Amino acid sequence: MEQQGERRSTSLVTALDVTPPEHTGRGVGPAVALAAVVLVVGLVITALLVAWQLDRGEEVDELSLERRADAAVAQLDAAIDNNVDLISGLQAFFRASAPVTRAEFTRYVRSLELATRFPEAQAVEWAPVVREEDRVAFELQVRADDSVRPGGYPSFAVTPMTGAAEMVVVDYVEPYAGNEAAHGFDLISDPDRRAAVAVARASGTAAATAPLTLVQETDAQAGFLLVLLVDPRGEPGAEGVVVAVFRAGDLIADAVSADHEVALEVRDVGASEAGAADLLFLDETKPSSAAFTTRTLDVGGRTWAITIRPTAAVATSPVGAVAVGVLGLALAGVTSAYLFSVAASRDRAERIASTATADLEASVEELARTNEDLEQFAYAASHDLQTPARNVDTCVTLLRDSLDDHPDEEVHEYLDSSRRRPTR
Repeated sequence: MEQQGERRSTSLVTALDVTPPEHTGRGVGPAVALAAVVLVVGLVITALLVAWQLDRGEEVDELSLERRADAAVAQLDAAIDNNVDLISGLQAFFRASAPVTRAEFTRYVRSLELATRFPEAQAVEWAPVVREEDRVAFELQVRADDSVRPGGYPSFAVTPMTGAAEMVVVDYVEPYAGNEAAHGFDLISDPDRRAAVAVARASGTAAATAPLTLVQETDAQAGFLLVLLVDPRGEPGAEGVVVAVFRAGDLIADAVSADHEVALEVRDVGASEAGAADLLFLDETKPSSAAFTTRTLDVGGRTWAITIRPTAAVATSPVGAVAVGVLGLALAGVTSAYLFSVAASRDRAERIASTATADLEASVEELARTNEDLEQFAYAASHDLQTPARNVDTCVTLLRDSLDDHPDEEVHEYLDSSRRRPTR
């Protein structure tokens, strides 16, 4: 009985004998260092990528500026060609219908719907050649012409009076309202207009004037004319020029779409690119960057030099670099946060395991003490029970001896059995 109790207590303690894992004690310090290193490396890589993207963005912006410049100049060229077509059609009308009356001219021009189809044109005009000897009769004829305007034009006169033998006088003007000051103006009294009329006469093609101030101009905007010859074709009084009148700023601003996001500076350099540059248009309403590109455009035999700058919004919009920077910062931050979280979780797990193991060790020690107490109790109990058993055995033995001569065998068997039981 003593050996069995000892084996049970020993096996119970052995079964609960747990060797605890050692807590490393490293904490989160190294994890913080690792996360910091990852963050720093990520920031450095992000900075390098942003710098690369900015350099690349400048190259892309240059290509974008070239495309925008080409599109803007193409629009301006198309607008000018459209207005050359306007006076070419007017030239054909005069050739086919000469002489053209004021009423016919007015009906024809109004049918063109200038405000819709040719919004850049300030006015279209017919200016016949008038010789000095015919000037008075010409003025009287115009004053009396009431075919379009009731009462005619009683104050009409050729201006300015230069005494020249020949004049090219604006007679028909459409629309008349807002362009009254041009009515009666002698085009060749001004050097710039005279030069364009001479080119138109010599070439038979549309000729542009240098930048000038329109006689009907009420602001300080530069203007120019496109002039096209109408030859006499044998008809008396049919020689003259058709004219389209433009305010340069209005034409350029209307022609070039705002969608291109460019600012233009347009200068007239004359019949060749080596001429002195006269400013036609400067877009001062949009802030622009220092970057620019240039184009040239032939307008009625004159060269326009065009400087194109991107607007500040386009030039300083590093969308790609910003996207790379945000993505890089996000990746670096998430990665470092993940590493720190993993290390912190490991440290917490080690602390929990250490605490649980310590609790288990305390329980094992308590169980060992309990087992020891049980062993001592079992030993005492076993010792205390042996004396009564021996007394019973002695008594049974004495009884057996005294009944040795008893004839009943069953009595002997009972007595022998009683002796064996205490010794088990």
